[in-house]
Amino acid sequence: MENDSSGAKAIEKARRLVHQGRRIQGFFLMLILSAVSFPIYVLFYVTTTDDDDEIGGLTRFAFIFIATVLFCLANSFTFMVFTVFHFECKQNHGGKSVETEFGPGYLLVPTVIHPDA
Repeated sequence: MENDSSGAKAIEKARRLVHQGRRIQGFFLMLILSAVSFPIYVLFYVTTTDDDDEIGGLTRFAFIFIATVLFCLANSFTFMVFTVFHFECKQNHGGKSVETEFGPGYLLVPTVIHPDA
């Protein structure tokens, strides 16, 4: 969420950031995440609404627990990917660097030491 705007203004600002060149990438990102998440959502729905008495209570609880954990992980991963995508769009279009509690955002650190340096 943007610090200097909220509600509809923040959504419009995010839409403009994505619209400036990464729209296709965002579409495919949403398509892939939806395709991966859909079976988990179906599993969650089926296990929570099934009232089959043939399986034991402990087995039903285990299925619901596993489906709930997968459901929460899928949602967390989706929100994390969208957040990273938003910040990449923001930085590619001249946005401020991301401030963390440890200081400014990530710095490029060389992985190879050059002998002439």
